[in-house]
Amino acid sequence: MVLSGIMFSTSSRIQESANRIALVYEDIIRRNVLESAANVAVSKVYQNLNWGTGFTDQSFSGANYSVSITTITADSAVEAKKVQVTAVATYAGQSDTTVAIYIQPAYSSLGFYSRKWPGHMTYQSGDTLAYRIHSDQKIRIAEAPVFLDKISSKKNAYTDAGNAAPKFYGSVEFGNGGIPEPNLAALRDSATVAGDVHNEELWLTFNVDGSYQCSTSTSLTTSMISDYNGTIMTSGADIHVKGTIAGKVTVISDNDIFIEGTLLYNTDPQVNPASPDYLGLIAPNDVIIADNAANANDVLVQAAIIARNKMKVENYNNGVPRGTLGLFGSVVQEDSDRFGLFSGGTLISGYETTRTFDERLCDRTPPLFPRMSRIEQIYRSD
Repeated sequence: MVLSGIMFSTSSRIQESANRIALVYEDIIRRNVLESAANVAVSKVYQNLNWGTGFTDQSFSGANYSVSITTITADSAVEAKKVQVTAVATYAGQSDTTVAIYIQPAYSSLGFYSRKWPGHMTYQSGDTLAYRIHSDQKIRIAEAPVFLDKISSKKNAYTDAGNAAPKFYGSVEFGNGGIPEPNLAALRDSATVAGDVHNEELWLTFNVDGSYQCSTSTSLTTSMISDYNGTIMTSGADIHVKGTIAGKVTVISDNDIFIEGTLLYNTDPQVNPASPDYLGLIAPNDVIIADNAANANDVLVQAAIIARNKMKVENYNNGVPRGTLGLFGSVVQEDSDRFGLFSGGTLISGYETTRTFDERLCDRTPPLFPRMSRIEQIYRSD
């Protein structure tokens, strides 16, 4: 009887071990098939974010899998495109699921992009950068600035401008292949079809009721932002802008854009993050803070800016100090000019500068703002 009990107990333990091994094996098969299916789908998404075919009830290694692709962007004109990839694998009557979300970010999600790194610009102790930064050249760093978001460069290192010991709390991508300059062709095509299009120099003043005055050398008209697809464009000329933006609008010059006075959102996102107001300023040449009476003592610009050459301050090295230039939004440019002239740390002309990223621009944009060619994963749950 004792021997029989021992044999039964041993047999039972052996069976339990066999069952556990079988469950582990089944789990490994299921997870491997799940990972394989998800990886194949993700590779197709990286090649083409518009791929939406997915896979239905496919077989592999004795398991079944399905992958669904769901676009979760509500309005592609003012949101970065996002897709959700959901993979499900079933084996031995049990299922596992993984969900990932991918985004094609807009250039406005880059808090500061300068393809050429400005020789006069160095991040140093006391600087805390809470937005994405990119350059195709080496970024200059001295001492211990703090980076709270992603910093990236086409180069595989930064320039040590003196005792560099940066504190990186976001992701770091040095040697990432670079981010190409924005392609403006699709934006200009969309503006041509349904935007407010002109072929001469424009002076735009935005109003709190969602309207704007458009002045040229021969006419003065008033329109609503909502009358068009959110774009105002001119061909072969400059655009001058100022006022309060109530709505979503992208202004596209064919040369320079001059900021003639403070540009504010009617609902300040710094007070109400649900603000519906967005402004994009896009110039194939420069975006310029004009040297005029309106800008003589502090100026605030709330906008997502693309300057295919430079963002600059007109006559920054002449005259007297003009206070503070506050930039709220994002800046994408080829290169950067100085905004002020200093002597021994004291401003003697032009502006001191503050930069604050508009957090809404992580996944929302001014109308039809250019998108990057890259795809990024922003969420995954297994």
